[in-house]
Order: sequence, then structure tokens, then C-alpha cells
Amino acid sequence: MKNLLLIYEVDEEYIKRVLSFFKFFCLKEVLPLNFYAKKWLKGRILDETLFVDDNFNIQTTKIKNLDCFHFSFILSLNQEFEHQNHKRISEYLKKYKINQLNPFSASFFSSNKYRTIEKLRKFNIYTPSSIFIEFKDRKRLKENVEKFIINQKTDGFYIQPNYGTEGKQTYFFTKKEIIENFDFLIETIMSILPEQPVIIKEKRGNIYYYKEEEKIRGYREIVLRFFIFEYGKKVFSNWCFFEISDNEKIPITSSYKGGKILNFEDVKNNLYYRTGEDFKKFVMLETHKTQIISEITKIFKFFNMGLKGKLKIGGIDILLEVDGKDLKIIFLELNPRPSGIDKLDLFAKISPSM
Repeated sequence: MKNLLLIYEVDEEYIKRVLSFFKFFCLKEVLPLNFYAKKWLKGRILDETLFVDDNFNIQTTKIKNLDCFHFSFILSLNQEFEHQNHKRISEYLKKYKINQLNPFSASFFSSNKYRTIEKLRKFNIYTPSSIFIEFKDRKRLKENVEKFIINQKTDGFYIQPNYGTEGKQTYFFTKKEIIENFDFLIETIMSILPEQPVIIKEKRGNIYYYKEEEKIRGYREIVLRFFIFEYGKKVFSNWCFFEISDNEKIPITSSYKGGKILNFEDVKNNLYYRTGEDFKKFVMLETHKTQIISEITKIFKFFNMGLKGKLKIGGIDILLEVDGKDLKIIFLELNPRPSGIDKLDLFAKISPSM
């Protein structure tokens, strides 16, 4: 039996739910792993340790010696200092020669939205067309953004920080809104640029969530977040949840922007795909599920290709597109410190090996 240490900084209640998920996960997948959690505080890992007993109760004990832990991963950090603290914790763990499932180098790479998209595009993974803007580009900002917008066929664009998660400083503009008030788009970009680079992405995906009882909200954007975990030679990628936007006018699915999380059972009878101006019912078949999971594992494999420190755990966000027959999986992001682990649900019975 191996011991895995989860290191966190904030939101202990979330971490307790995550521990319960992993307890269930290991029992279901018959994995010889015990999960523990310790808090990072003022430059060190505390002795107090959380774990889940056999009755699924959260217990607390003290473990001073970190040598008993074989693996580790870092989760739930202060977002203001997320990258800095991940690096500090990673260096701290190296002293104890604990194998890190989300080492800093790979985590920092995946946190770079544009760089990750560009890498995966080279492997023929479907990704949104995007443009990367740094503060030094501001003198040609209008020219470069206008050129990018004009060359895209999509009717909408997302503006967001190149780093960061969960929808903060993320905005959506239709092409019509941009044409009518281009200066406001530039102002929005400039409000982010002093702090960090901006990525503009075309809107992709044509499968939506619609519920008759909530028809006032319209056809709402969906994003699928898959949890992926590699242990030994096996990759587990069949746990996910659906993020649903609050309404069709604001197609941002993050709970920070009013979105909510649903599982597949709640969603499966309310999926529709857009064809022209019409919407048609979309039924997700087992073959679709198998295709999606296969693509998820492929994305994970291609992301790690060429990296010295491999990412072994993460959350992959995707969109879906269908033409009535063929299904496309559109990659959005790979989060090395995924939130919502406690909301995951089993998506399919079998996860193919990489």
C-alpha cells in the first residue's frame, strides 16, 4: 500500500470532500493507495494530517515524518500567489524525494493557456483559434486584434488572462458587439494587460443545454471537465462533470460567472446541437462516450510529450461539436490543480489505456 499526500493552502472543507472522493475512487478502481492531506502554512507543511477512515469519516492525526509518503500533489492554493506557492511547495517536497504528480514545471506549462493550445494543435487536436497579447504589444493592439477578429468565422470571442482559472476576468463578446464598440473591447483587454498577458479565443462548440422548465435561460453553453489521473501504467479519465452557463446571453460556464455544475444524469436528456438557426436534440451514445474518453487520454499523452517532469493528474476542459453524425472534441484547458474534484461523477464504464 502506497501513501499519497495532498498539500493544500486554502478551503479545508473542500479538501475533506476531495479526500472522500479519492477514498471512493481507490475502492472502486482497486488502487493500493491511501490519501492524506496536509496544510502548507508560512513556508512549511504542518504536522496535522487529514485522512478518511474505513467508515468514510474525516479523521485528524499528526505525522511529522514526510518520508512515509510515496506520492504527492498540490491543490487549492491562494489564487493570488498560486504559481509562486506551487513552486515553493515543489522545492520543499524535493528535499524529501517525494514523487510529485503535478510537478511545478509541467504545471506551469499547462497553466499557460496559449502555449498549451499551440502545443496540442501541432498534434492535430481540435482547439479554438486564438491570439496571444502581451503588454509590450499594446502599441499595435488595435491592429492585431482587428485582424484576428476579421479572419475568424465565429460569431463570438472570449477574452481572458493567459493564466488563471475559474472564469475570473473572463469576458465574452459577440462579433456584432465588437463591430459596434471596438474601443470597449480594447479597454477590456487593457484592463487585464498590466497584470498579465491576454488570450483571445474564438467561440467553439455547438452542443447546448436546454430545459423547458428553465426556457427563460435559453440554450446554455456547456463545458465538460474531466479528471485524469495516471497511476502506474494505467490512466483513469472517466470521471467528469458538466459546467452550465447561467443563460445563453452570457456563455461563460464558471460558477464565478453564475454557472453551475451538473452530472451526466442531469444533463443527458437536455442536450441540443445547433444547426443554422435551429436546435436539434442530441443523444450522447456509448460510442460518443468512448470517443470522448479516448480523446481525453490522447490529449494528456500529447501534452506530456517532450516534458522532463510529466503531469500525472489534472482537469481537462473540453467542448463538443456535432454535425448530426460526427462528433468533434475541442480542447480548452488543462488545469494542474483542478477544482470541483468533489463534484465528479463516473462518465463511462471503461477507460481505454494510453
